Amino acid sequence: MMAGYQTRHLQKGIKTLAVGLVLSVLFASVPAFAHGGRKDGAAKPPVAAAETGGGDATAAALPFPVALGGPFKLTDHKGQRRTSADFAGRYQIIFFGYARCDAICPVALQNALDAIDILGSEGDRIQPLLITVDPEETPEVLAVEVPRLHPNLIGLTGSAEELSEVRSLYKVNAALVGRDLKGESVFSHGSYLYLLGPDGAFLTLFPPILSGEILAEKLKVYL
Repeated sequence: MMAGYQTRHLQKGIKTLAVGLVLSVLFASVPAFAHGGRKDGAAKPPVAAAETGGGDATAAALPFPVALGGPFKLTDHKGQRRTSADFAGRYQIIFFGYARCDAICPVALQNALDAIDILGSEGDRIQPLLITVDPEETPEVLAVEVPRLHPNLIGLTGSAEELSEVRSLYKVNAALVGRDLKGESVFSHGSYLYLLGPDGAFLTLFPPILSGEILAEKLKVYL
């Protein structure tokens, strides 16, 4: 019985990764347009552009057709109440997942954190945020898990209603699918990385399969 559950969980993880790969290919197949956005005064990249995993780092897919983002109120992993306004003036990379995830979360989130490190001083302008999809991940739980991932990462949690509201702002689906062998919750959820500008406006999103090196090159365009 338990072996069957593990097999189904593994199959679900493989399916999630496969979906991400398919979406990345679909994005890459959309006619691209060039944009500037570097420090030479050229035009900034268009808002709400879906980034792909290959090709020129200054090329983005067609403008994203859905409005994403908005103000939120949550609690960080130190127990402090936070609003989206607290991060004004800094770029933000937001990942929706959960700190105790053993599937796609460690890969996608770590790629984002690696990219920030690769960017060096430029990466200091980016605030990485993990918004948990698991209401059971209290500030006390996140306080243990988040510092293990990166010293600059901020974990955010809240009530089930608060987390649902912020997910709706970013069109993120999440569902409890079962419990693992340790009795901890297992969720299916969206795995894209959302980039916000210093004004809090949504800029673009990245699929979870981009390596830290590729992601760093793409982020340079926006900084």
